[in-house]
Amino acid sequence: MSQRSTLFASVLASDKTTNKGIRGLGNNGNGNGKGNKTCTTYKINGPLILKNSAVFRSARIDQITSETQCVNISTFAGGALGASFCSGDTFSIGATPFFDQDGNEMGYYTRSGMRVPLFDVQEGENPILVGNAFNAFVFKNGDQLHFQRCDPAGAPTLVTAIAGGTGEYVGSIGEVTITDFLKPSDNLFEVCIVKREWEY
Repeated sequence: MSQRSTLFASVLASDKTTNKGIRGLGNNGNGNGKGNKTCTTYKINGPLILKNSAVFRSARIDQITSETQCVNISTFAGGALGASFCSGDTFSIGATPFFDQDGNEMGYYTRSGMRVPLFDVQEGENPILVGNAFNAFVFKNGDQLHFQRCDPAGAPTLVTAIAGGTGEYVGSIGEVTITDFLKPSDNLFEVCIVKREWEY
């Protein structure tokens, strides 16, 4: 015997759906749960995200290698990310309000992670500046949506994977596409949750 259970996995709501956000979508679509997705767009004030952002560097304690594991980035992004980009640097964005397209406050957004650059590059090549980043939307009712990615520094668009969440978002899968990230304009987060059917 098999039971079918439909799970949601997408975090975005724009004009792609008539629903107001992800909440309360129910069995939207054709009902077969295969490949359907619903998208909602949220926005965050760019200057506020920048104000709430920080990068931290702790002291090294190991003797595994003598390599510095740092890249000089003093000319990258106008120096906004500091003078050097080192493996193990941590970064964070403190709790910052996010809004739906109508300007209604939905909860707060947080982000944290660690820089993991490829610094041992071939001559003439540029270093690869990346970081492992964990993101979360915490809604006013306490539900959380989690999404993550290995982010290239300074990229204007990031497509992140939904890792799940709590409450309404338990078992969610899909993508969150972030545009204009860390720019002085509104940062947009398009959350797309894919509906799937699972057999047990």
